[in-house]
Amino acid sequence: MTDYQNELVMEHLDLVNWVIRTRISVPNRPLLTYDDFYAIGCEAICRAALKYQVDKSVLDQHVAVFLDAKESDGKSFPDFVGALILDEIPSCLALRTKYRAYKQEEALKRQAEQEEQDRAFCEERNRKAEQMIDLAIRTIRGGGTLKNEPISLYKSRYDSSTYSIVNHIMRRYQVDVPLRTQGWINDKLISVTIENGKCEHLRYSVPKVRSALKKSLIVCTS
Repeated sequence: MTDYQNELVMEHLDLVNWVIRTRISVPNRPLLTYDDFYAIGCEAICRAALKYQVDKSVLDQHVAVFLDAKESDGKSFPDFVGALILDEIPSCLALRTKYRAYKQEEALKRQAEQEEQDRAFCEERNRKAEQMIDLAIRTIRGGGTLKNEPISLYKSRYDSSTYSIVNHIMRRYQVDVPLRTQGWINDKLISVTIENGKCEHLRYSVPKVRSALKKSLIVCTS
C-alpha cells in the first residue's frame, strides 16, 4: 500500500469500531468475538483504500482555476485546493487579497454606472413631463383643447409621483381645489376646451360637471 492509502486506513479505523458497536450484535463465540469482527472490518477498510482512486480530473480543475488567478494577478478567484496541490498557499493568500480588492472596485464601478443610468432615466422622463406641462399651460392661456393625460415626475428611478396634468398645473400655481374635485379630475376628466380665456367645454367619462374645475381653470388663465 502507498503512504496515501495507509493514511486513508488510519483515518477510517474508528469507523470499524463504530459499525461493530452500533450495527452488530457480538455473541462472543469462537470466531465471532469483537476482535474477529474488528479484523474483518480492518481488512475491508484496507481493500477499500486499495481500490480508492482520486478523481484526477477534479483536482486538475482546481489547479487550473488557481493558475488562472495567478496569471491574471488576482482578477479571478484563487482556488485554495489548487494552491494546496501546488504547495502555493502563501501565493494564494496574496492573490485572495487582490481578488477581493478587484471585486470591490468592480462593484463600485457597477454602482456608479447604475446611478448614472438612473439619473439619465429620471432626467429624460422629467424632461418629457415638463414639455407636456408647458404645452398644457400654453393651451390654457392661448386656447385650445387640453387632454388630461397622466404625467409622472421622478425624484429617483423608484420614487415618482403621478398626477393628471390638470391637477399638476393646479398644484404648480397653488390653486386651491377640493380633494373630492381632484379625485374627479384624476378619474373622470378626459379633456378641457379653452376659448377666450374661459373653460367652455369639459369631456368626462360620466355625465357630471364640476363647477369648481371651471373656476380653477379661470385662475390658471389669468
